Amino acid sequence: MAKEQPKNVQSVPVQALYVVSVVIIILAICIGYLVIYEPAEADLQISRMSLTSSAQELEDLRAKELEYNAYRKDYERLQARLAILQDKIPSTANELNHFLDSVNQRARSSRITNWTLFKQEGTIPDGEISRIPIRMEFTAAYDAALQFFWDLSSMGDGGRGGNREQLININDISMTRENARGDASEPLVKVICVAETYLYTGKANQAAQQK
Repeated sequence: MAKEQPKNVQSVPVQALYVVSVVIIILAICIGYLVIYEPAEADLQISRMSLTSSAQELEDLRAKELEYNAYRKDYERLQARLAILQDKIPSTANELNHFLDSVNQRARSSRITNWTLFKQEGTIPDGEISRIPIRMEFTAAYDAALQFFWDLSSMGDGGRGGNREQLININDISMTRENARGDASEPLVKVICVAETYLYTGKANQAAQQK
């Protein structure tokens, strides 16, 4: 019996193998991009956004720090001012009355020729203090008027009322000559002015705000 001849095996062309290899490489690259690169790119984008947000937050914090430092300096200046006010001017009605009595006594003991008006005009709120104006009108020799103003101003330098150093200012001064020029007598002047002292009300205001 004759042996059957084996069939010829056809060889795969090299070009086909090359094409298949290229396709496999392309698929691998695509899969790698989808599996590795694309998620990594997304993570990088998220990281960039996070860094941008953190930088903005840091900038905001720095701005708030500058604002806080400026506020703290203003607060410290205000506290220093309040401490001076508390030390210099009266903060109770008794202390104020004591000081006003001192002003009145100086007016009576002065060399004023004639008083036409000496009147306290109430209180004028002004922040943490209240202004206490005293309107005055009088006639006096020029030297006597100057001495009276000097006595009042010295009350703010060292005079004390209720164990507190006081402040007093002379405002709105008007002086006119009373006797005619050429008169041999001592020249007289008519004076209109406002002497102003102060009452510290910061404590009372703070207490009212807390209620």
